[in-house]
Amino acid sequence: MTNMLLNHKKHPHRTRMASPLIGCLTVALSCFSQLAVSAHLEEGELRLLTLNTWKDRFAGGPLVHDFYYNGNYDVILTQENQGRRYINNIRNYLNATQNSLGYYNNNYLGTNGITSRLKGIHESIPMMFNLRRYLNEPHVLRHNLWLPQFITYETDQLPPTTIASVHLNHLVNPKADYYYWFNEPKDARVKQAKALNKWAEKYNAPIIVGGDFNAGDVSERGIPFDQTYPADGSIRGKKDNTPYTFNILKKQFELLQTEQDRELFTHHPAGNERTTWPSRSEEKLLSRYKNWSRVKLDHFIASRPFAKWWAVNNDENDQYLGVLNQTGVASNGISLSDHQAVAHSIKWIGPKIKRYNSTKFSVTFDFEQFGYAPYNFTRNNQRDDIYIGQLADKEGVPILHQLPEDQKKQLFQCSTDTPTLSSFINEYCIDDHRFIAQTRLNGEVLITVDEQDVFGDNNAQIILSNGATLQLTQGANNNEITFYKKFLIEGNTANVIDIDEHLIATFPESHSVQGDGDLVKNGQGHLVINSNRYSVDTIVRNGAVVVNSTINQGTAIRVEAGATLKGYGKLSHVELNSSAILSPGNNSLARLDIMDGLYIENGAIVKVDITTHGESDQIVSTNTSIDLNNAILSINLNDDEARLTGEVSYNIIQSDQHIVGQFSSVETNLKNSSVEVEYTNNSVTLILNKGIL
Repeated sequence: MTNMLLNHKKHPHRTRMASPLIGCLTVALSCFSQLAVSAHLEEGELRLLTLNTWKDRFAGGPLVHDFYYNGNYDVILTQENQGRRYINNIRNYLNATQNSLGYYNNNYLGTNGITSRLKGIHESIPMMFNLRRYLNEPHVLRHNLWLPQFITYETDQLPPTTIASVHLNHLVNPKADYYYWFNEPKDARVKQAKALNKWAEKYNAPIIVGGDFNAGDVSERGIPFDQTYPADGSIRGKKDNTPYTFNILKKQFELLQTEQDRELFTHHPAGNERTTWPSRSEEKLLSRYKNWSRVKLDHFIASRPFAKWWAVNNDENDQYLGVLNQTGVASNGISLSDHQAVAHSIKWIGPKIKRYNSTKFSVTFDFEQFGYAPYNFTRNNQRDDIYIGQLADKEGVPILHQLPEDQKKQLFQCSTDTPTLSSFINEYCIDDHRFIAQTRLNGEVLITVDEQDVFGDNNAQIILSNGATLQLTQGANNNEITFYKKFLIEGNTANVIDIDEHLIATFPESHSVQGDGDLVKNGQGHLVINSNRYSVDTIVRNGAVVVNSTINQGTAIRVEAGATLKGYGKLSHVELNSSAILSPGNNSLARLDIMDGLYIENGAIVKVDITTHGESDQIVSTNTSIDLNNAILSINLNDDEARLTGEVSYNIIQSDQHIVGQFSSVETNLKNSSVEVEYTNNSVTLILNKGIL
């Protein structure tokens, strides 16, 4: 973390009592350095705060200093700043030598601010220009449409993440109000939400947006005391309380929240810790703004497809995380604003993500991070922040409005098989992974997948390194996975592909499988090699490998007991352990060429299919001799034995060198015919005689 985060103290339960410089006997700068280095941010975890300052209440002055000191936040997002005064005062206080919290910098645009002690880049986005670019919006929207942002440097623990402070339009009712504010159209907030979605979609990198959205989650303006769902579309006579804003945002973002601060389908009482407006000290605002009820307006959201890898990791004993109804006050006991502050500790729980090029990322699953525990790598985000009643069209209008109220209040399940709901899975749950250029599995990790699109588009690369295991499972709608990806197998420890029974995994002709490492094929499923650029030594431990291509010279395949090698391709070097099976073809007759050596252990099985017309599988060896070594010959007649007429010969094995030894036994499915095996220096011939036993 030291290459990204300035070290800081972690003291979630401490109240400011005395200067941390007490006891320091060296110069102030040295004391600061020692304190800063003595503790650091937990790896992969960020403490974020958002607060609408209510036009600089307390001006970031001494009355709020203890709050910011005790909160010990890495990033502070503020809204309704009246210039830089508030954020500069906070920055200067936190940077004071005696506080030893790290070095903060800030950024300001419009009325929004961002203050951070992380290492990165401060930038600003004038959102009105993005509205024009993304939405072809003809109006110039002037109010609260600015996005100061901070882009963190990437580390081994955190991806490069853009954190932005936002304040969406505050019109009471963006869909129904007939007046404009500063000449803004009545649906300004909805358009802002669409612009945020477009930004996240086009930006193609992790984004966290925090701030005052002027919109609740389950209702736009809060649920009054006489309602449990905004079904009637009104609040105190004002129509349209449907949560259009978040119905739109949830198409591209997921809410970062806990069960403790999740907004409920109910009227919230005063002093609760689920809503942020009005604050504890400003309850009187409800009588002034009669078309609002208590509501959570202040949120953190994370962009898809990265949101599934952020987790809120609040310590339940940390009084400075969550909706800060109790601690979000100045030293005089008055709330910091008319909004309650919201803070979360968010942790990156996904793979390591780093820039691969200007548009794509590399993804790494490392043993040091994931250990031996299986990890399900999937595009399905399994989100838990969207309700059935929030499944909406592009304008945020609910689609399933005809459902009963109790059903609309249920969380949408991303694994549902209910016909009326499953059609929404692709839009809300299946993330786009085309941002991935390369996926690396490093060390003895076990990563499970059920599709190839999880690794990116057809130009992406998969690397298995140093003992990694890629486990392929059968998805709900497929029994075959074709990897249109480049595979690289490397490292001194063999890597594993484990394929579930009844599943077929294919390396297509169009993509290479290369590297200096070894590959072990596990599982009862089939691995089909159609690629002519396969150059990885392979051990077939279970199930079957089917080779329908030319394997690069010098590449060895070893088949262990109970496993099968099939196909009609050209192989380089093949070893059959005892009880291993070599079977040309794959449900059809075929010729299997082995160019650099066929080595057979005692008890191995050579399986050959034949027809009554004299056709058969063939094994052809070049450049080396074959020792049959008392293997077992298994003959399978794949049509009606009654069609046999007289004697039929089959040349089943050939070699341009020598064939030595014999089969120890012959197994067959024939009932009324005899089987003879003739051996010469260069061939093995099978002779069938009908009716002779």
